[in-house]
This record gives sequence, structure tokens and C-alpha cells, in this order.
Amino acid sequence: AARVQGEHLVPLAGGAMRRITVERVSVIVQPHGALLNFGSTARGQLDGWTLVIDPGGGTLDWYVASKDRPNWPRSGAYPKAMLACAYAVADKVEPAWRDQHEIISRIDTAIRQGDPVFKVGAREYALSQFQSTIDAVLEESIEKMFTKVGPIGDIGQILLTGGGATVFHRFLEQRRPDLKALLRIDADPVFSNVRGFHIYGELMQQPAGGAR
Repeated sequence: AARVQGEHLVPLAGGAMRRITVERVSVIVQPHGALLNFGSTARGQLDGWTLVIDPGGGTLDWYVASKDRPNWPRSGAYPKAMLACAYAVADKVEPAWRDQHEIISRIDTAIRQGDPVFKVGAREYALSQFQSTIDAVLEESIEKMFTKVGPIGDIGQILLTGGGATVFHRFLEQRRPDLKALLRIDADPVFSNVRGFHIYGELMQQPAGGAR
């Protein structure tokens, strides 16, 4: 907050500068943006507790909240998500690929998009032969999450967002069919957090006691 609050000079086209003053800053955790975005498009469906699952590149973040009331002891993060899946695949073929960003990016994209193959050089690799390796990473991360979240009988919905939302959604449907009725996925999960931040900013600008 201290870094953002105050005056900033923003460059414009033609070399001009615009002076921006940030008067007030509120720091919120990233998955809360997805929750706000979901609430704005699904009014009336945020009763009770919501578990937001936000798998990114480096970490799996999760956030338990009831509307704007977070439950910090049940929220957390684990340092294995989509990139860990890509690295695990690379280790099965050529561990040196770990240091080649372009190849890891191809594997990551194939996993997230559900592509049947990824290509390195002149060779194509069927992603299906690595599915058990990918699932092992997903299982580990999900297990760590549910251990922290605890009993989920009070969870009203599970919202998946972030770049790996479709992968984790598909995995949970297969491995935890008991949760299928609770699962929700953002229509555009990559941008749901930032849309929620916009909504939060609009709420902050409303006069005290204004309609929310």
C-alpha cells in the first residue's frame, strides 16, 4: 500500500506526462477478486462459505470466504500448480528442458488447453502418456489444500479461477464426484481476478452507506 499511495507520473504519447494521485489503497488477496467477479454475475449464489481455487503457474492459491468475510485459517497456498505439472512431464523425457522456457511453455499450454500433443523439435509427444504424472502433481496439491480447508460440509460452492482452472476443474470432477454439484468455473478465468479488482475499486469510490 505504501508503494502505491501518493503521486505518480504516467508517460503519455508524445512524451507528455500525466500526474496521478492515489489517495487511498486497500490490499486484498488475489482470489478475492474472482469471488467479487463471481458475485457480481451470480447474485444470490454466494450464501454460506465459498472456496475459491486459483491455480496459477507457480502456486495453487485457495481462499475461503463468506461474501466479504475471509476465513484466514482455512485459506492458504501450496507451491505446486501448473508449472509443476509441466516440469514433471519434462523430467520424464529430458530433465534439461526445465531450463528451456520455450519448451516448458509449450508443455504448459498443451496441459491447460487439453491438446493431445506437444512438439519439441521435429518430434511430437502424446500428452496422454504423461497423464498419470500430471495427475500425481494435481493430487498432491489438492490434498494439501483440503487438509488446510478441513471439513467442507459448510462450503456452499467451489469456484475455480486462474490459468489452470479448467485442468483442476476436470481433475476434481473425476477424482471427487461428490463435489461435482458444488463446482463452478469462471467463464473467463484468466481475467476474473482483475475484473473483481475493478469492482472493488468501484465500491471503494461509493459514498459511505451507498448502495452495494
